[in-house]
Amino acid sequence: MSKVFKKHSPTTGKFIINVPMLSKAEVDDEILKVKSAQKRWGDVPLRRRAQILIRFRKNLVRRMDEFIEIIRLESGKTEMDAIVEVFIAANHLNYVAKKGRRYLREEHRPTGAMKIKKAYVAYLPFGVVGIISPWNYPLILTVVPVAHALIAGNGAVLKPSEHTPRTAELLREVAIDSGVDEDLFRIVNGGAAAGSAVVESKNTDMICFTGSTDVGKIIVKQCADRMKPFILELGGKDAMIVCRDADLERAANGALWGSLHNSGQTCISVERIYVEEPVYDKFLNLLLGKIKDIRQGEDKDIGALVVPEQIEKIEDQVGDAVKKGAKVLYGGKRVERDGNFFQPTLITDVDHSMKIMTEESFGPVAVVMKVKDIDEAVELANDSIYGLSSSVWSRNKRKGRKIAKRIQAGSACVNDVNVNYEISSLPYGGCKQSGIGKVHGKEGIRAFARQQAVAADRLNMKRELWWYPYSKRMTNLFKTAIRLLWK
Repeated sequence: MSKVFKKHSPTTGKFIINVPMLSKAEVDDEILKVKSAQKRWGDVPLRRRAQILIRFRKNLVRRMDEFIEIIRLESGKTEMDAIVEVFIAANHLNYVAKKGRRYLREEHRPTGAMKIKKAYVAYLPFGVVGIISPWNYPLILTVVPVAHALIAGNGAVLKPSEHTPRTAELLREVAIDSGVDEDLFRIVNGGAAAGSAVVESKNTDMICFTGSTDVGKIIVKQCADRMKPFILELGGKDAMIVCRDADLERAANGALWGSLHNSGQTCISVERIYVEEPVYDKFLNLLLGKIKDIRQGEDKDIGALVVPEQIEKIEDQVGDAVKKGAKVLYGGKRVERDGNFFQPTLITDVDHSMKIMTEESFGPVAVVMKVKDIDEAVELANDSIYGLSSSVWSRNKRKGRKIAKRIQAGSACVNDVNVNYEISSLPYGGCKQSGIGKVHGKEGIRAFARQQAVAADRLNMKRELWWYPYSKRMTNLFKTAIRLLWK
């Protein structure tokens, strides 16, 4: 282990810690430890696994203040944004612990015409799940796949972002204190090379990755070579449609928070706002008035960007938009102070020739575009390589739900924003280039289990009617049965 990553505070720019960058051999050693421990864990009854996850939840809540402090230190979040992480993490842990037993027990299936048979689906562990988590939500986006993996009987090897290693270490400490074997859940620190080592290892049996679409495409190829199952939660460019009959006050408040919370560093941030022409000016004025009241700083409404490179990306997108005719109504510049800060920003007069309308921004930017009607709004919302989440705003709830179905996205909210992620029973995942597979809900829990379809004989006869030797009598019998059953 020769290399380290020098981690600095996003808020102050000061040095925090040297993060070890493990070699491929070191990563492999950690995975082997998990593989050995998983063989024992896979035989632990579901009820016992669930009990450990309940303790995991309780201990996470007991050490809430430590999590909040470390999350803020590493990611530059405000206190409220860090609290939201703990809230959602505890909520999901609770759901997995309480519902996992139900969704992973043997599920009996009807046998149709084969009445003399028994049929069921068994949900079995894959083995070792390789989890690669990002820096924008170091607790939530780690605890969810770890909990899913453990309840399904798997071991977990986690490669956290090198920008947020201490949150991951504290999570593992809490898991071990709750009864998880120290070798069942291991952490491998490092950069892209460590992530590749996890994916390519012959001893990882499934991969769960949260991050950029570009990296996701690389992982698809790596897994394809090994026929290794994977779940990818990738980028987004989420659209918000404001109808002419919307509650504009609520819509403006939703747009403000949806665009700016966590400094816009949320995969399901509102990144494109389409407003029908009759209410465009009123909505825009409301949003402008509200964004001017946003306070920025460590103990205020929005905090820092985790990595300084994000500022350069946002500056490039804003500059490109202005060059092509967009107007910056508020903000639009980096904050000249220590740390990684970009002003809360409101941009209008945009179109889809601009990077800011087609590329993921991941910053505190609200972008508003006028449309003539809902058909145009839906067409523009779908004019994207991404399809993660979306929202529709209308006083007519039935109309809102109808419009939501037309949007090509894995999730949709009606008169709300991002709340779908906080509802543990709803599956979460994108379409198009926003990802493959689901977490959360029964779909997400079962995605971390190998499904085995089992058919068993009930009568124990010496041979079945359709086994050898064939006879004319038997073929006539089956023809008669077909006519009687399905004519």
